[in-house]
Amino acid sequence: MKTEELQAWQQTRAAGKGKFILINAVAWGLPMLLIMLYINQPFVDGWWSKAVWVHLLVWPLAGLAFALILWHLTERKYQRALKQLKEEHHGL
Repeated sequence: MKTEELQAWQQTRAAGKGKFILINAVAWGLPMLLIMLYINQPFVDGWWSKAVWVHLLVWPLAGLAFALILWHLTERKYQRALKQLKEEHHGL
């Protein structure tokens, strides 16, 4: 992780995990919902069809899962980078 990336992640962490997850879940889940609604056209069977409800359930949950995974992967990368920096500092 570059220094700029470390600093950016430190700011993101300071804002909180909940905010990160909310923003990224919406930023990914909402566009996917809209795209898939357009592609699959579940409204053909009416506004309240089963297909519509499946999309309204699946894509927000997928966005939430995406955001949680992204948080944990980035946090792991951040912790590794901190460990590496500490080892480099102590090796001097």
